[in-house]
Amino acid sequence: MSTGLPVLPARRVENLLASYGQAVARRRRLSILVLGAVVVLAAAAARFAEVDLGNLLHHLSGLTSYFGR
Repeated sequence: MSTGLPVLPARRVENLLASYGQAVARRRRLSILVLGAVVVLAAAAARFAEVDLGNLLHHLSGLTSYFGR
């Protein structure tokens, strides 16, 4: 006795694919929104902490070697 995969009607497959596409798009929008919020909050935190970006980039190798040790 062999069993196979059920074959769905084309209309049902189209509906499922459309729903999946909407869910993926919704998740992508949410991810982009969260990433944007994190970037804005990190920039605000750096501003209020008076981070000198030039100095930070100049000494970045020291920071990475610290974590490497």
